[in-house]
Amino acid sequence: MILNPITAILFANTIILLFLAIYFGYKNYRGRRVFALLMLAGAIWALTGALENSTSLFSEKILWSKLSYLGITSIGPIWLMFTIKYAQYKNKNNKNTWLIWIFPIITLVLVATNNFHGLIWPEIHTVYDNYGNHLIYKHGAGVYFTILYSYLFLITGITILINYIRTSSKLQKQQGIIIILGLIVPWIANLIYNLALPNVFYGIDLTPVALTTTGVIIMLSVFKYDFLKIIPIAKEIIYQNIAIGIILINKDNQIIDFNNSSKKLLDNQIELGIDITSIKLENTAPFKDIDSNTDTNTTHHCAKQGKWLNIKINTLNDADNKYCKIILIEDITERQKTENYLKESRHFFSDVTDFLPDPTFVLNKKREIVIWNKAMEKLTGISAKDMIGKNNYEHAVAFYGTKRPMLVDLILDNNPLSSDWKLYADYEITKDGHNLTTKSYNKYLGGKVLLIVAQPLFNDKGEVIYGIESTRDITELEKHNEKIHEKMEELSKLNNIMVNREMKMMELKQEIAKLKIKNTK
Repeated sequence: MILNPITAILFANTIILLFLAIYFGYKNYRGRRVFALLMLAGAIWALTGALENSTSLFSEKILWSKLSYLGITSIGPIWLMFTIKYAQYKNKNNKNTWLIWIFPIITLVLVATNNFHGLIWPEIHTVYDNYGNHLIYKHGAGVYFTILYSYLFLITGITILINYIRTSSKLQKQQGIIIILGLIVPWIANLIYNLALPNVFYGIDLTPVALTTTGVIIMLSVFKYDFLKIIPIAKEIIYQNIAIGIILINKDNQIIDFNNSSKKLLDNQIELGIDITSIKLENTAPFKDIDSNTDTNTTHHCAKQGKWLNIKINTLNDADNKYCKIILIEDITERQKTENYLKESRHFFSDVTDFLPDPTFVLNKKREIVIWNKAMEKLTGISAKDMIGKNNYEHAVAFYGTKRPMLVDLILDNNPLSSDWKLYADYEITKDGHNLTTKSYNKYLGGKVLLIVAQPLFNDKGEVIYGIESTRDITELEKHNEKIHEKMEELSKLNNIMVNREMKMMELKQEIAKLKIKNTK
């Protein structure tokens, strides 16, 4: 084995490139494994170059030169694949990227069969120096074909990368620039070898040596910018694409940063450096109270646009203890529409129940009273404003003077094994579907007899969301029924007396008839 400075440099670069390939291939952070393949291709290129330079046999030099094309032809396609993955480039032809490997395969076939056609190296010359012999390869059409598609892949990848960083965040721009700068050195080295001075360094291609500088630059950038790691990129993507607008302002109310959503929500009025109080929405200034030292949360209605914005302002201190504020803006239009619709529905439902002649109240799933109609006010003597919103069995106090479950609570529990059913052990409860009906004597309300009906209301998923209890005062009806019952009993007794009297009369008539017959005889 012949050792010389060039061989030593190439072996050293092989080791470095292999280390970088292992380092970047450890985790698949946004193209790191593809970048690791790029380093591996460079390592193959450097190793075969070192082995070619370390032997004096012509046949071995040719063999290592041919094997070097495994790395040479792979650089371009792998670079293109890396830029596509790093820039998250989406194209309908992405699934067909394997087709780019057709060109390297053609080149490798030409290299392997060069002895038959000379399309790669039509002529090979040997030169000598103090370190031994070296081969000078004359480039054939196959080499220029390889140069053409490799540079085409290179330029395409750079174009994708430039388009990506042009619209990216500051962090992503820094990372993209690092990649391009790292690529310049091996590109220049390859240009010198292929186009300008092929005989420099005795025909040895120093592109893999220059490629090492790319790997080292990228490795150093890992520690400074978390290069190729997904977390900072993901944070930036979330920051820019989250639906909530985020604005940072300094102590002078000047905007020092903002995301894309804030610009959209504020009708593109926002710019770096402007005073936040100068922004107006439909001739109103939603940030006019920004100078307040307290955190605020307000809702701004843009009537013309039909848009509702929730604006939350929080005071912050940065690492240098400098005063600043963060503003969060959320489009709550749909939520506001839903809330308005629910309010209208509740008002409508409340208005309807107010017209019901029977006392009625409604509980939600939290056992809060949401409706207490006028008839219920009249029955209990308690106004709706004193009952709406109360929970914890407050509705039972109006009926029994104490907190306890009522029939509607059994509906909301929907648990036949609940101990609450014991309160109704002596009641006759009728179940009709989901409805429960019973009749009770209520001493607390002045000895009234009440007919109670409880009914659930379901949502689209079949879940109970409200419970309705309707009460009807049937005291007079019960008294009337009792009187009727008493009259019926009196009539029944009178009827029995009349029947007995008729029976006696019939018996008497029969006796008289018998006496008449005897006298006749």
